[in-house]
Amino acid sequence: MKIKNIVKLVLISLVLSFGSHAQIINMTRQIKKMYFKERSQYTSINKSLSKLIDSLKEEDQRPAKLQNSDSAAKEFQKITKSNFSLIKSILNQYGFPGYDLVGKESSDNYWLIVQHSDFDVRFQKRALALMKYQVLKKNASGQKYAYLIDRVNINEGRKQLYGTQVNMGENGTTLKPCMDSTHLDIRRKEMGLPPIKEYLLKCNQVFQEMNKERLSKTK
Repeated sequence: MKIKNIVKLVLISLVLSFGSHAQIINMTRQIKKMYFKERSQYTSINKSLSKLIDSLKEEDQRPAKLQNSDSAAKEFQKITKSNFSLIKSILNQYGFPGYDLVGKESSDNYWLIVQHSDFDVRFQKRALALMKYQVLKKNASGQKYAYLIDRVNINEGRKQLYGTQVNMGENGTTLKPCMDSTHLDIRRKEMGLPPIKEYLLKCNQVFQEMNKERLSKTK
């Protein structure tokens, strides 16, 4: 018998057995807490889906290990497009995979793959809408949601909201078009993002690390 049906039977017996309305309400609340606690134990991670997403993310990141930026860009496009039908089928079947379905790491990994699917902005927008539902339930990352909002805006020729999209180069990191830069840090803080100066500094460090072999030859 399902837990929900058991709870119903217990509640009926309470009504028949106790005369105090307050006692019945109190015990009802206790049983509901037990029910939801026990039910949560049966919510298990989809390990096969989690493993699949993680493997797709590893493929997505493989070109980043190439020092030649042109070769890395070509390989990245090739991998992203070759895996796209599988990536899209996950969204079609499960919606945006939240923490409760695949765990935090795999949920974040799926977001990264979506973030890199710039060749299909309609897909990114659909994933964004489905991700919002999970973020509102605290079942997906609000910070990464902000990144995807900015990505879609830039891809559609609009200004970004949170300053997550940048141009990185040897002369430093610059922001792509951003609305109301005066209040940018306020918006970033609301989404759990660090101040823009810290973010740009980190981007510079990442660029230097990714291109250290090439940069060392030019010195």
